[in-house]
Parts: sequence; structure tokens; C-alpha cells
Amino acid sequence: AAAGAEPRWCLARCVVLGGRQIPLTGMADVLNNPAFTRVTHLRFDRGLTGPALLEALGKEGGLNHIRSLDLSDGEIGLAGATTLAAMSLPSLQTLNLTGCGLLDAGVEVLSQAPWAAEIQSLDLSECGIGQSGAAAVSARFGGLSHLELRGSDRLGDAGLQELCSGDLRGLRSLNLSQ
Repeated sequence: AAAGAEPRWCLARCVVLGGRQIPLTGMADVLNNPAFTRVTHLRFDRGLTGPALLEALGKEGGLNHIRSLDLSDGEIGLAGATTLAAMSLPSLQTLNLTGCGLLDAGVEVLSQAPWAAEIQSLDLSECGIGQSGAAAVSARFGGLSHLELRGSDRLGDAGLQELCSGDLRGLRSLNLSQ
């Protein structure tokens, strides 16, 4: 971009960031750019996601306007789930955590986030969710209309019973395929 002109990406509503595009140290510049507040959908490619990214994002606090966050295939685990749950995400409606290595403990931590009840679409496919993770989802993610749990081999009958007995009255679609 020419001196004083906004970068072209500033016109975008959806931004996908990959591992080699922006170092974590440069993430503050992106998040604090006034034009970044126009972005509502944010996706991080596999090369950039992980606990370190979430720590950097959590420190910056620049995601208040994000409605859709995709961290799929980033091994964030329990440490990343803890950081994510503590982040201010008041506009978040869609969260994709496919293959993030959360397991039940990570989902339980996320379910305690102040924004959990506002999530409308949640993808926890291939996260190793079992009965206690399903219980956390059904108890605390009451605003869900769409839930993806593909490849949840650990869910079992007990996990399905937890989903059915919880507060998911607005759920319109549930994907349990392998």
C-alpha cells in the first residue's frame, strides 16, 4: 500500500492468516489496526495456531468484533482452551475447533467462558470428546443451533444421553458422522 493508504486487506470481512504471513510479534500491529475492526470472520491456518497464538491474541484484546473464529487443526489443547476461555469475545457466534486436541478437560474449561452461552455454531469434531465433554456442552452452550461432533469416537451412548438431557432446545442440526 502507498504511504498513508490503507492496506487492501482492510476492505475484507473475512481474513485467513497462515503460519508464514505474520509472526506472532507482528500480530499486535494487525489487531490494533483500526481497519481490522471491519473483520468479522477470522481463520488461522494450521501453521499459526496453537497455545502461543492464543496467548498473543489474549494479550492484545483486539477480537471484540469477531463473530466467527476458526482455529481448526491447531493443537491448542487444554492450555489453549484455558487462554481462549479467558478472552473477551462478546460478538462471537461461530467457533470451529476441529482437531484442536481439547479432550473433555478442554471443553469443560471452554464451557465456563463468559461467551459460551452466546455461541450459535460450535465445531468440536475430532477433539476426543466423551461423556463429560458432552455434559459441558449441553449444560453451558445453550444458544447452539448447530453442533458438529464428527469423529467423536469416545462419545458413546452416555455422551449422547448427556447431549439429549441438556439445555440444547434451540439445536437444529447435530452432526455425529464419522
